[in-house]
Amino acid sequence: MDERYYFVMDGSRTRSHAQIVTEHGQRLCEHWAGSLHLWLGAEAVLGTAERSARKALALAGLGEASLGEVHAGLSLPGLHGLKERKVLLALPHPFASLTLISDVEAQCLGAHGGLPGAFVSMDVDMKGVVYSQASFRSFGGAPFPSSRGGGAWIGLRLLQTALEAHCGLTARSPLVDQVLKDFENDAHALANFVRHALDRELSAYAPSVFVGASVGDSVARVLAEEALWSFSRLVDAMGLQDDCPLSLEGTLALPLRGLLPQGLRGRLVSPMGDARLGAALAAGFPLSHSVAFLEGGVRGADVSTQGEYELPSDAHRRVATG
Repeated sequence: MDERYYFVMDGSRTRSHAQIVTEHGQRLCEHWAGSLHLWLGAEAVLGTAERSARKALALAGLGEASLGEVHAGLSLPGLHGLKERKVLLALPHPFASLTLISDVEAQCLGAHGGLPGAFVSMDVDMKGVVYSQASFRSFGGAPFPSSRGGGAWIGLRLLQTALEAHCGLTARSPLVDQVLKDFENDAHALANFVRHALDRELSAYAPSVFVGASVGDSVARVLAEEALWSFSRLVDAMGLQDDCPLSLEGTLALPLRGLLPQGLRGRLVSPMGDARLGAALAAGFPLSHSVAFLEGGVRGADVSTQGEYELPSDAHRRVATG
């Protein structure tokens, strides 16, 4: 192969986006593949990645013989500790190099173009990461229901409040009345749902809290303030310097931004790219050609003027198979 090729996968709970690009930013192909979530097991995750890479090579017309010369960067949901990384990197793989980072780490790298910065994901759960000196520091993101502030926690708080209101223990509001109406004012049905609901099912109720808060619903305002307090606590724990850029993204990021005090809102920056760019940068992809991963505009007119970025430490990478 005359050119350096990068295989990038941005994983999620249900499916993953895969693509192959050249070192000059030419996107050769892209397709959807299965989940890369680590609850499937390390071998299953790497198996999915290898099959996806072989399919991508075929779609790009490069042939499977090129697989050993491809540099792979994988963004993995559910990747948390160093132990998990060691287990994954100890497994054989067919790539020239394999770099593994979590989905939030990839989002952080992509948001700041591989430069130092901080990132908070406001989704089903709320978690933050700080990248500096080629290493990540993670905050929040404990398994539900231990974590506070994310969509699942907000949804759970709303449903609990609705149950309390049904029992006459707290005041009602239009939002609470709507929740009770959804369950036909049956407290047992609501309690049963809460008992068995998945975190993503609970998170589906979170947007209504922010909508209700925006129109003055008394219960929604209290719950939205609780979410804001949790976000502020997370940012405080991250210990950011005044010049550290902070990006806030996720399905609940936009409504949360509207509640932020000016001091916090003023330090937020728009992301340069997403987890796909982050996974590519981690694998060594040159930032100057990152337009291959940018579809929604970039922060700054010319990425070639950005400073040199540091690759994540070797704890995230394995070169060849040995």
